[in-house]
Amino acid sequence: MTVPDSADRPHSFWDPPGPDAPSSRRPVAQSGRTVPGGANEADQAPVRRFDRRQARTAARRRRIRDVQLAATLRVLRQAARAGLIGPPEPVESPVRSRWQRWRDEVTGWLRGVLTSAVVHAAILFVLAVLSVRGGGTVFEALQASWSEAAPQRRSQANTSVRTFAPVRIESLPGATPATQAGRKARPVVVPSNRGPNAPQAIRPAGVTGMLQGRSLAHKTALLRAAGGDDRTAAAIDRGLRWLMRQQRDAGNWRLHEGYPNAGLAVIRTDTGATALALLAFLGDGHTHQTGDFTDTVQRGLDWLIGVQKPNGDLHDHVELGRQTAFYAHSQATIALCEAWAMTGDERLREPAERAVAFLVRSQHPYNGGWRYQPQTEKTMGDLSVTGWALMALHTARRAGVMFPEETFERAARFLDAVQEDSGALYKYMPNDPADRVSVAMTAEGLLCRQWFGWGPQHPAMRRGARFLLDHCGTPRWQTGVRNVYAWYYVAQVLHNLGGPQWSRWYAAVQREIVDHQAKVGSRAPGKDIFGSWHPTKPVGAPEEYAEKAGRLYVTAMCLLILETPYRHAALYGREAPVPDP
Repeated sequence: MTVPDSADRPHSFWDPPGPDAPSSRRPVAQSGRTVPGGANEADQAPVRRFDRRQARTAARRRRIRDVQLAATLRVLRQAARAGLIGPPEPVESPVRSRWQRWRDEVTGWLRGVLTSAVVHAAILFVLAVLSVRGGGTVFEALQASWSEAAPQRRSQANTSVRTFAPVRIESLPGATPATQAGRKARPVVVPSNRGPNAPQAIRPAGVTGMLQGRSLAHKTALLRAAGGDDRTAAAIDRGLRWLMRQQRDAGNWRLHEGYPNAGLAVIRTDTGATALALLAFLGDGHTHQTGDFTDTVQRGLDWLIGVQKPNGDLHDHVELGRQTAFYAHSQATIALCEAWAMTGDERLREPAERAVAFLVRSQHPYNGGWRYQPQTEKTMGDLSVTGWALMALHTARRAGVMFPEETFERAARFLDAVQEDSGALYKYMPNDPADRVSVAMTAEGLLCRQWFGWGPQHPAMRRGARFLLDHCGTPRWQTGVRNVYAWYYVAQVLHNLGGPQWSRWYAAVQREIVDHQAKVGSRAPGKDIFGSWHPTKPVGAPEEYAEKAGRLYVTAMCLLILETPYRHAALYGREAPVPDP
């Protein structure tokens, strides 16, 4: 419909006529003259002032009307350029003014929008009927992929899952073991796409003694056997105490503020910071029940549980799609599962199970990877996030949390898609070229393969270990060379393999890390650096991400590297030395 012009529509008290509109008033006297009816000019002065006020009011309302109409038109044009609505329908109307032209264009837009709404409503009704009859597959096919900053879509559905292979858990000294139930594991055949040397079955590594080395009696001996000493233990203690001082009143930690050289606000995630700090405490054997930092760990766990959403998501932001989302969720899931496995505290059972269920539901439905948002057929995972997710599931097995065995089948497909040289080398994403393999991604990929059952004598494992030693055999705290992210994964791969190569590598990396810890400096709030590591002195390798993630991230990663000899038991024991290059 068209809007009547101001000259054609009836007037009311709230919409007085403009100066050009016919008036039923008596004509106002002009200067020096009298008006019909015998009234003099003095008598008509109030009438003239009233009419001038009316004219100004009408003009002001026309200006407001024009501004509102112009704003509406801009919104409609922007929506059309964004593809949200179609072009306006033509309006047959004579053009008498700029306002008339704008009015006609807005009317055309509105006609197009209303027509589109009616058509789409009809289509959705038909699809709803088909979905009800066909089991909902029509709507599943219409789901769009998420952008990296898409608003969160919370899923509260209870997913029915088949349990993964149960593992009998031995408790730590003085702890009550987490309960387990389930059925016997079976090898899962996974097709390979990378040559004859790739494995054909998933036989997940045992997790029974995974956390046994964290007791005080074990960790001292394991640290010394790997090449560490009292200086290493003292550095770990200083780092943990720095983390303790950075904990906020609510129990959480932050990457982006609170101390010198914090990270950038664009990657802020209190869940990620809190999880990394808790992993460092738990890795050294401190829980909310035993150790030197019980209150610190308890408040951190309470904060994580408090921030968890009903669907199990532990990320602290209200939207998914952020770069930090599944890094943070996976790390927090590891922390909950480790704390539960180490103490048997039943209060942690439900949060851990819901976190694992959310992680499983977020996996790519076929290709098996994870990235920044729950995966669909239209998205693609990356190995960096996938490695943390699989570490969370590996730890979930240790805690007795059940999940479908198909989760590992799909993850193995993803590893096949990012491997090169039949599984010896790895790149970031499946569509990356072969020359994009890196030390960090190769170490992360090999560690995932170790969790999936690759033995130390597997040809690809041997070639991959040589690659790591060739390119990262001598860790250096130097500009463009330091890479705590890569060292974190290299340490675990070599530790599992054991032998003199592992001992030499750990002795070198712990020396570099300990030597560059801040052993002097302020401990005052906001200025505290004592016991931490500087993220940009020097600036490390680009993939280290230290410049963006900041001091707490680098400190937590350094502590996790130093704790490697006892944080997780070596998968292959001590009878599987790394092959000499």
